Amino acid sequence: MLYLDSSALVKQYVEETGSRAMNAKIESESAALERPFTSVLAYPEVHAALVKKFRKNLLTAEELRHAQKQFEPDWAFGISEIPLDASVLASIREAVRRFPLSGADAVHLASALWLRDALAARGNSAGLTFATSDMRLAEAAQGFGLEVFNPETV
Repeated sequence: MLYLDSSALVKQYVEETGSRAMNAKIESESAALERPFTSVLAYPEVHAALVKKFRKNLLTAEELRHAQKQFEPDWAFGISEIPLDASVLASIREAVRRFPLSGADAVHLASALWLRDALAARGNSAGLTFATSDMRLAEAAQGFGLEVFNPETV
């Protein structure tokens, strides 16, 4: 199973460092008929990241529209969203106590921890890979025992 934080997910829609490695990882999961997971928080974060790239002149208006048009059907049909509810929120306090995370990063980590625990409770021993290009978040995920895939270091 693959969990994508927003920094990993956005690499599918714009060409940047790590995009090819991230796309290859997602394709290998798709070949195994596994949809990647992410927090519902990724939806606004990806849109904000795309628009930020446009404002910084890293994307043209056409590239922005194209990226947004690619993202929408993926969000609707290709990604399993984890809701931000009490079961996810339960891990946040411990995550921010142990690691210097932003609120958004803590939500992604807590969502992945919830997913790992839910899979284990259902007897799924396939394991979970946490994909992020954020070094601080990667360190925190490893600190909680998650396998980390950083597409920028592959």
